[in-house]
Amino acid sequence: MAEGAARLAIALAWFWRIHSHVLEGRTWLEQAVVLPDLTIGTRAGLLFHAGHLAWMQDDFALARARVEQSLDLWQSLGPSGRRGAGFANHTLGMALSGAELSYQGDLTPIIQVFQTSRSLFEEVGDEWGVAFALSGLAKCYTTQGEDQAALEAAEESLAGFRRLGNPWGKSLALNALANLKLQAGDLAEARRFVEEAQTLRSQVGHRHSLAVGLELLAKIALEENKLDEAAAFYHEAI
Repeated sequence: MAEGAARLAIALAWFWRIHSHVLEGRTWLEQAVVLPDLTIGTRAGLLFHAGHLAWMQDDFALARARVEQSLDLWQSLGPSGRRGAGFANHTLGMALSGAELSYQGDLTPIIQVFQTSRSLFEEVGDEWGVAFALSGLAKCYTTQGEDQAALEAAEESLAGFRRLGNPWGKSLALNALANLKLQAGDLAEARRFVEEAQTLRSQVGHRHSLAVGLELLAKIALEENKLDEAAAFYHEAI
């Protein structure tokens, strides 16, 4: 009974995530992680999804704790846990990026986490996972000021998601390119990339990343001295 309920929660987790039913998902997942007599893989999956949804609500300390617990369990499974460990490392990178560590100037530890995620996905032949990890790397490289590395990671991520025909994934890579262009002062290209990303996000109804895109559009509008437009984007993002 417990195992079946836990697996149902895992099956619903991506729905909660993509459609931004974050509070509902966190409520069910936090109840499920304490269920007794679960298999290692099931408990690891629950902890990973609980951690990711915690990250979506900026609960970075809990997000890190949950995904580190998940990672320990995936690693205990050996080769069969590599794909799960790839996902856990990715969310760990995002949790670290959101916490105070990201403001200390050196993102090398976070970059290493995303690189580990990429390597694990490559080991198991998961092209989607590789493209996913590359989008995280692109964001870190941009923040770090490593523009060429950021461009290469973002373009490789976009190419991977395009091969797979994954609109949400493509929006992640396009957002990374938009951030890079904004940082370089190419506002027209930044706007073009983020508007394309927003169209793709609308197709899948991912409200969390739509809000991220609106915030980026607001930053572009501010740089263009379009204050009313920037305010409107920020208001819609909220």
